[in-house]
Amino acid sequence: MNCNCISKIKEHMTDMLPKQAQYANMKITSIDFDGECFLYGENRMVSALSIPVTINHEPIGRKKQTETNLTISYCPFCGEKQDKGD
Repeated sequence: MNCNCISKIKEHMTDMLPKQAQYANMKITSIDFDGECFLYGENRMVSALSIPVTINHEPIGRKKQTETNLTISYCPFCGEKQDKGD
């Protein structure tokens, strides 16, 4: 991503979660965003967020749903336009 929001949020969560009762006795070793991905373009790689999507549909053979991902165009945290790697 063009911005550093993911890094800031991971850092903030690492600092704040131990202050909450359910995490007080745990050592947070890492925080990962399941939708974080890397896009490859012309001789470079950029970080992006990907949103998993499940599409339920009429059966095609035995398949009743399809899974895909959407990559975001703008950071959901700061609103900055994201580079797609092209």
